[in-house]
Amino acid sequence: MRRCVLRPLILAALGTVLMSTLVACAPGSSPRADPTPSHSSTVSLDLAPDAPHTAAQAQASADAVMLGADEIPDGPWTKDGPVATDDFRQWVCGVDTEPNPPVMSFVARWLSPEHGRMLFQSVRPIGATRAEQLITALDAAVRACQQDRRVKGEAVYTYDITRLPVSSAHAVAYRQRQTTGAVAVTDVDLVYFVERDSLVVFTVFSDRTPAGPDVLDGLVAAVRAKR
Repeated sequence: MRRCVLRPLILAALGTVLMSTLVACAPGSSPRADPTPSHSSTVSLDLAPDAPHTAAQAQASADAVMLGADEIPDGPWTKDGPVATDDFRQWVCGVDTEPNPPVMSFVARWLSPEHGRMLFQSVRPIGATRAEQLITALDAAVRACQQDRRVKGEAVYTYDITRLPVSSAHAVAYRQRQTTGAVAVTDVDLVYFVERDSLVVFTVFSDRTPAGPDVLDGLVAAVRAKR
């Protein structure tokens, strides 16, 4: 079981200091049933019929797709955590990645000092229908998007967006490179995909060689091998 903890956190990893607000789910304890927190009043807890409606159901969904240390390719990886408070929701090329939160959300963080990478696996049990719809919208947006502008509070950030050609079905991947604002990490590679009743996202921060499509495809395949 995992415990979800909400508290501010400053990450210091791979020689890079990052501000993170994510939900931590640490092994060995029970989950909290609080809805995912949001900074926007427009986000409401509107659960889809095919999504988990209880914390126990959401926990089972997360357990089915979360990778362990021996399941993550391109290692070795070391568990790093817990992660705290949630800032998953963002607009990517005009697409809201979390218009409605699940009843519970989950994330794990791993480090690979050998490759200069930090890996997040996020799981959102929002139901397969909504997850597929988000993947379709995000794929179309990323194909047409070369630069993304995002506002966080009073700060404005811009990113160069490069679509990554992964071979995994029902998946969309891209690389974002921050071009304005306080730049923390050069390249961040992400892949969004649907598995079971969940939206699953891998985010790979790199301060050396970016992850690239092969690494992202390997991560998707590792999750799907758990079926």
